[in-house]
Amino acid sequence: MKRAKKTLQKLLKKFSSKIHIYLSIFFLPLALLYAITGVLFLVGMHGQIDVKTYEAPMSRELTRGELVDFSLEFLRQNNIEFPLMDIKTSHGRLQIGTMVDFAIITQNAGTIKLDVYRGDFLRYLMYLHFGVGKWYFNALGIGFGIALALFYCTGVIMAKNHLNSKLYFTFFLGALVTALAGYFSGY
Repeated sequence: MKRAKKTLQKLLKKFSSKIHIYLSIFFLPLALLYAITGVLFLVGMHGQIDVKTYEAPMSRELTRGELVDFSLEFLRQNNIEFPLMDIKTSHGRLQIGTMVDFAIITQNAGTIKLDVYRGDFLRYLMYLHFGVGKWYFNALGIGFGIALALFYCTGVIMAKNHLNSKLYFTFFLGALVTALAGYFSGY
């Protein structure tokens, strides 16, 4: 019975080691992206964005469908293209484009206003960090979050023989500092 238990523990440790190594190597590029963009955001570097405003007179208020058609044609005529031409409506405004390169269209008192936003590469990376990319990048981020939990669990399994009161104290100290920092930050 003891022999079977030791064999099972050895297999669990070996399996944990494989999961830990391969998942960490697979997600290393994403971890670096999140780490770098997170630090840059926290120190105030958000990337650049250029805004150009266009106005077009309109004698009547357009329906949403007419506004979409008008805006797409206006953008085409002015050689304004985005990688994707996603169309969203929020807060009474129309948005066409992606998360970094887009146009916001509003209509007021006989005028249609198109604000065209163009972001740089850093801004694009920032927006990926905050989960406003396409579903497949966000799914990768969710997978990374799950993998992080597995990293810690497999790390604990691999280090089981080295766990002692100092490590438990360190864990609880980290939990306390995190909770206090979050609380005093206004949450």
